[in-house]
Amino acid sequence: MDLSQCLSILTKASSDNEKMAAMLVAAKLIKSGDIGSEDRKKIFNSIGFNFLNRLLATKINPEECTDNPYQAIAVTILACFCTDQELALHPQVTSKIPLFNDYLSNCKENNLIAEDALQCLQGISTTCTGCRHLLRSDYSTLQALAKNYICQTSVSAGGKDLLLHILRQEDVRAMESFPSHLSSLMTVLAAEFKSNQDDLKFQLCKLLHSVILLAGDSLNVAMGGAEWVRDVAAGLKDILTSKLDSVHRDPALHLAALLCQLFGLQWVEPSGSKFMLLLVDLFKVEARLAIDGREVTDVSESSELLCSCFIVFESAIAYILRHNDITKGTSLTEEDLLHLHTTLTEIFTFILLLLKQLDSITPTDTLLETLSMETTPLLIACVRVVGAWLAEDSLSLSTDIYSCLPFLVRLAKLTDSPAAEREGKDLLKFLLPGLSHLTAEDNPRKSLIQAGLWDVLQAHLQRLLLENPNSLDGVAEKLRFCCEVMVNVCVCERSLFSDGEEAAITSALIFKIFTKAPPSCPILKMNTLLLFILIANKTGSDQLSRQTQAPFKETLTSILHYLVSLLRDCPGVKRHGDQSLSATLWEDISELWFISVQELSRSALWKSELLEVAINGNYVQQLTTVLADIGEVSKGNDQLESVATALCTFLQSVTQ
Repeated sequence: MDLSQCLSILTKASSDNEKMAAMLVAAKLIKSGDIGSEDRKKIFNSIGFNFLNRLLATKINPEECTDNPYQAIAVTILACFCTDQELALHPQVTSKIPLFNDYLSNCKENNLIAEDALQCLQGISTTCTGCRHLLRSDYSTLQALAKNYICQTSVSAGGKDLLLHILRQEDVRAMESFPSHLSSLMTVLAAEFKSNQDDLKFQLCKLLHSVILLAGDSLNVAMGGAEWVRDVAAGLKDILTSKLDSVHRDPALHLAALLCQLFGLQWVEPSGSKFMLLLVDLFKVEARLAIDGREVTDVSESSELLCSCFIVFESAIAYILRHNDITKGTSLTEEDLLHLHTTLTEIFTFILLLLKQLDSITPTDTLLETLSMETTPLLIACVRVVGAWLAEDSLSLSTDIYSCLPFLVRLAKLTDSPAAEREGKDLLKFLLPGLSHLTAEDNPRKSLIQAGLWDVLQAHLQRLLLENPNSLDGVAEKLRFCCEVMVNVCVCERSLFSDGEEAAITSALIFKIFTKAPPSCPILKMNTLLLFILIANKTGSDQLSRQTQAPFKETLTSILHYLVSLLRDCPGVKRHGDQSLSATLWEDISELWFISVQELSRSALWKSELLEVAINGNYVQQLTTVLADIGEVSKGNDQLESVATALCTFLQSVTQ
């Protein structure tokens, strides 16, 4: 029977049996691939949905049939039509998504109706619009696919592919209903992962990794305490506390690392501190085996596993810092904490060895170009975890760490670019917190300066300013860490700037950041203000005016105005300001404030300008009034007494 005969019978059929016979022929013609889009639409219109809907609503099921034959025929016809994108998005087709989901959830082996139902969903999913239909708030497509996979039916492999295909769609992940669907999906998969004790457990481990990796930011930190996370932790505990080969163990390690990347080490807490320590120990063993006694080219073969190890170590370091934060805390005892720190210290011997090997294989300027695809992520992960370690403990392994500092500075310079930032390769970001500690110590600070750290930091500030001409809100945290490191250097290395013109250029850059820094970031503003004073002290007012393109007295006015406004708003000073600074925030900036005032008091080159600005701007009167108020309440308050002493020194130096 050809197409024209089939259409004629469909149009003129006088009974349901005739129409069904023609439908089966139509399905065969469509599946043959010889029917084009226009002809499919003709068949589609000839059949009509009234008849298909009647078939789908039929409940009669002969005893010898596993599937309802009438529903099966209807779904087969719909599956044929869903090979056409336009027909797959017909409202009468998309409205049947819940029905297709039910067929998939019915976990029968060799369920032919489920195969056709899956083909319908696959046809709908070929467009972004179709994927959005699948994730309507009242549909449960992801859960149906998960249940089908757990049943391991003949269509489970195709269902898994469809599930991952849906999750890859950015439009789908942006849907308001997506987090709810994702949470339900994870609940189904994780519950089975926890309870299952056969080979499916290992397959689910890989699927969970794929789903979580694709879900990305949709799995936010708030989900870290969800029931499904606890179920995944229990499933991983089963695997990692059993004697297994690497084929079964490695996927579990990768999944554990991915959870650490998303939620930190806190996700392990419900499984107990012993498992947490065991987990870090397992990754330590894997990392040591991958690094110890091997050349870089051999180590790179284990790049994926090593990157997972470094993620876990980074999370463990953050967990230690969390333990030390009295406002957060952890479930670890002091003995557990010591064990964790010892484990990390042991493995960092080998991580630093790897870093030295990477330093020796090629000149740094061409390093990223010459490294293999496997080694580049390994280098980045290695620097990240070293940066985290430096932020937590810059004293342990100090000799090994100090020897790596020049290489780290060169890498920071090499990756300070917009392109590297977009790709997550801007290594300076990961090193800055640790550099803040290291630059407070003599030996590493001198080594860092000699390696060119100051030039790297100054270039970084210039880049951030150029890329953010209107607002610094988005980069305030980066700027703060960068300026903190520079303050440490300037306070301890007074001879850093011997050239007045160079000092003026750098001062102008810093002052621009000070003026553009958000008012909501007083720590950044105070760091830049102090940094400006420290550097500008090396040059005269004329040079500074040329570089800032503003009269120097205006610059001094801005500085005094900000220092006085902070003082009026600090806790304990009455009748002035709005007390907008909390005690905690004042504690964070008070040392910077004190040093700034002290440095201004010593500014011999600006003494005349400072006196004129202080008197004409009424700052002497304001400070005198504040000083009198502090005198009334400062008895027994060490902080306020220190403020009073600093003010007295400043007023004396200005007015003498």
